[in-house]
Amino acid sequence: MTLADKYFKMAEEQDDQNLKMVLNAAGTAIQNLNNKLNKAGARLTKLEALEAYGVDNWEGYDEAMRSIDSNDEDEED
Repeated sequence: MTLADKYFKMAEEQDDQNLKMVLNAAGTAIQNLNNKLNKAGARLTKLEALEAYGVDNWEGYDEAMRSIDSNDEDEED
């Protein structure tokens, strides 16, 4: 049983509607975060494979890295 499923099960067992809503929201948030984590893991695996086979030799690599740096600076403002 996943952590989200545990929260959903706890919610089913509650008589307090507010607590039930909070537990359901927690279960949903955990599911959403787990989905994002799985997608991020897949993207990281892809990136690692690309780097291992020389994506850093790509014609636009330096420009792409500069764009990441400028995006990071924008987010800090």
